[in-house]
Amino acid sequence: MNSQTTDGRLRRSSRSRDKIVNAALALIQKGSVKPTGNEIAEAAGVSPRTVFRLFGDLELLFSACEVGVLRFFEQSTIEVDRSASLQERVWSLAKAKCKSFDERRNFTLFYLSRVQSDLETNHTSASQAEKERLELWAALPEVVALEANARHLVEVMYSSRCWDQLRYAQNLTSAEALNLIASTVISIVESGSAYASVTTAAEKKILR
Repeated sequence: MNSQTTDGRLRRSSRSRDKIVNAALALIQKGSVKPTGNEIAEAAGVSPRTVFRLFGDLELLFSACEVGVLRFFEQSTIEVDRSASLQERVWSLAKAKCKSFDERRNFTLFYLSRVQSDLETNHTSASQAEKERLELWAALPEVVALEANARHLVEVMYSSRCWDQLRYAQNLTSAEALNLIASTVISIVESGSAYASVTTAAEKKILR
């Protein structure tokens, strides 16, 4: 077998692996947190035998999916027109972040089902939280000047935890949740330090 033939086979195998991983990720994003080999094969347009020939078992395939999920998290960025008014920026950021939370919710559930330790989970959560904090400050620089409690509540309002609580625990519609988030943030920022004294109580009410 010459090197040209070998290279061709390696390229085909690599393309097939990518197709299988992408198919698995698409299934996960749609809500199948642990798809079967047959489901993945059908979605990828290959035989189950090909899936297991290239990956050996689902554990190795899901490990490859973890890499894809983390890459998705890292590449997800949100930018807001900083020349817009405060109200416009608050709403724009809320809509963009909530859309992002919905898109990656099942990826998050998948990732949490795969991590091996609390340390790994905490490291990823801390890294993501820092990324989101910087996005928030870039879109709403007014938040940086708030007192600590008020600033913290704004960060909570724009968190995936808050969105999950409002949408899936309190069963608010997307419009209701967005309105609550945006109106609360606007009140906090416009009121400034005067609002700080009630932020702890408000946070407990929202995330009860």
